[in-house]
Amino acid sequence: MQVQPGPDDPDFALCKVTLTTRFSADAYGGGGNTDVFISASYTLGGTNVPIVSYSNSGRVFHVSGAGDPIVTDLYLPMDSTFSLSITASSSSMVDTSRKPLESQIGDAGILIESAVQVITIEPTAMSFTSDGGVDYGYEINGGDLPQATTIALYWASGTTPDTEIGGPIARKTTETAAGRYPLHAFSDALSGRPLDATYLLTVVDPANSLLPADPSKVESLALYPPALPSSLSSVSGRGAFGGTATLTATLSSGASPLNSEEVSFALVINGVATPLGKATTDAQGVATLPDVSIAGASLGTDAGAIQATFLGDGTFAGTTASGTLTVGPRDVSRQVNLASSGLVYNRATHLFGGTMTLTNAGTTALTSLFEVVLTGLPAGVTVANASGYTADGEPYLLVGLPGGTLAPGQSVTFAVQFSNPGKKLLHYGATILNV
Repeated sequence: MQVQPGPDDPDFALCKVTLTTRFSADAYGGGGNTDVFISASYTLGGTNVPIVSYSNSGRVFHVSGAGDPIVTDLYLPMDSTFSLSITASSSSMVDTSRKPLESQIGDAGILIESAVQVITIEPTAMSFTSDGGVDYGYEINGGDLPQATTIALYWASGTTPDTEIGGPIARKTTETAAGRYPLHAFSDALSGRPLDATYLLTVVDPANSLLPADPSKVESLALYPPALPSSLSSVSGRGAFGGTATLTATLSSGASPLNSEEVSFALVINGVATPLGKATTDAQGVATLPDVSIAGASLGTDAGAIQATFLGDGTFAGTTASGTLTVGPRDVSRQVNLASSGLVYNRATHLFGGTMTLTNAGTTALTSLFEVVLTGLPAGVTVANASGYTADGEPYLLVGLPGGTLAPGQSVTFAVQFSNPGKKLLHYGATILNV
């Protein structure tokens, strides 16, 4: 039997073929039960594929006259052919030694009644929604699908599957029951619009899992106007070692800053990006994200440690840029107490010497080194054993920690020497940095 669509049937369809079979035979014996098996197959592209088998175990086989009807539903692709065969095995109640049962059935005992039912799955119309997303979906008509397939949403430069850009925005397994199935993609899913995308495509069965394959099952939605380019510049961050930093980036399109757009920041260490948060651009296009942890970042500058990303919107395409993170020592003056001893004048060196003691007054341990910056020294007074000077010209002393750690309540003492030729009264401040 050949399955063919009518003139108004779509190109893509499955046919539901209902087979009604009856059996009649003439055999010796008193009648009883026997097993009758039906097998069916279809051929497509020269390949024979078995698709159903049936056993009527328990049905009464009438030795003479018509048997009970057996109804079988087959789902076949259009333009396929199928053939049927029937075999019977006898039971002890039917004597086939004198008159084989199978030869009495034959093809003449098979009556085929067929009803062709077209089953279709099609994408429904797409539309933008007030939340910045898009409504789409699919509809199954004519009956239930014999198996599920998928529906996918793509960016595209045209209205056919060969114009898809990248992978699917959204992908979902379909239902199989006949009906209409609405779907929705939220604005977040649509935020990464490529610059060359001019359409959204709904594609049903993109993997061609239903037979026959039909990649034309597409619904398109035009994107107007085309996405405008955007760029991120002045990406940077500045903070304290082991503490927090403030990050900034400027978003623009051409010479125009982009206001009220969301920019995401990430910290990149050894090629691994860790999200830090999001900030909204101001009227100048500047996004500022304060007080974010930069734990793990090293002292100094790292040219690619800060990554800023704008995902794009319905008007502007997305963009990403990297910038420099500058990490300086962390000010722990509020956590560490500083106490100074009296100074003793050394006639041999002409220096005033004494000690300073740092005590961890906080609740967390401090590690690495301390940089004790002495500020506001009188003119002409210098620190003779200074480790170095800040950019502002203030002297500082580097203080190592025994074991590399200063636990809460622990102290460390170090020496300090002043050159004070004028023997001025010493008054100064101190800033304690953890480096």
